[in-house]
Amino acid sequence: LLFAALADASFASIDVEAGSPAEQIGLQRGDIFRAINGERIDNVRQLRQLTADRARLWRFSIEREGRVLSTVVGG
Repeated sequence: LLFAALADASFASIDVEAGSPAEQIGLQRGDIFRAINGERIDNVRQLRQLTADRARLWRFSIEREGRVLSTVVGG
């Protein structure tokens, strides 16, 4: 999964590899990550910190085509 930083400090997925965990949970190219585990993403450093966590449960808020979607992974 590759990300691109957007002007509003959020991040969009620019590549979702076939067969990857990202694809398996339904992420799509162009999805904009708004929050991970309830934490708003404001910069690259924060994104790295949040994704480096070894959380057992991941909650993503993603914007896709103008709609905000929430998904939970793990358990």
